[in-house]
Amino acid sequence: MHIFEKQVYHYIALAVLLTGLYLLADEATLAGQYFGWPASRWLSLSIAIPILHQIYVWLLWRTELKY
Repeated sequence: MHIFEKQVYHYIALAVLLTGLYLLADEATLAGQYFGWPASRWLSLSIAIPILHQIYVWLLWRTELKY
C-alpha cells in the first residue's frame, strides 16, 4: 500500500464539493450569526475541520499502516 493510494478520489471529491459550496453560498445564506460568530466564520470552520481531519488521517493513520 502506497501512502497516496486512492487519495486522488478524495481530492476530486473535495474539489467538487467546494465548487458546489462556492456556487450555493450567497450573501443571504451568510447573513446570520450564531453565538456571536458570523455565518461565514461557521462555514469556514465547518469546511476546515473535515479537511484537517483528512490530512490527519493521511499523515498519521496511513503512515502507521504503511510502516
